[in-house]
Amino acid sequence: MPSTSPPASPETDVPTTAGTQLQRLSAIGVPVFVANGDSDPMILPYYSYLLAGLIRHARVKIYPDSAHGFLFQHDAEFAADVEAFLGAPD
Repeated sequence: MPSTSPPASPETDVPTTAGTQLQRLSAIGVPVFVANGDSDPMILPYYSYLLAGLIRHARVKIYPDSAHGFLFQHDAEFAADVEAFLGAPD
């Protein structure tokens, strides 16, 4: 019978949960660009804002009238946003 307990963390051998995994995001010390489409049924924009809120130097951009393939629908804008993000000072 398979185990129903959460997997153990390799660092501590303590079972991990979604909450502790989310808390680990605050340890990211580099800038992060979080992008999403406003109508994405797979990853709701709410979760993009949640993710960005947990990472100290995150920037979020939600692209209008697009879903999971926003980077193809807004390819020029997305490319310009990534270029600006990569060129921005820390």
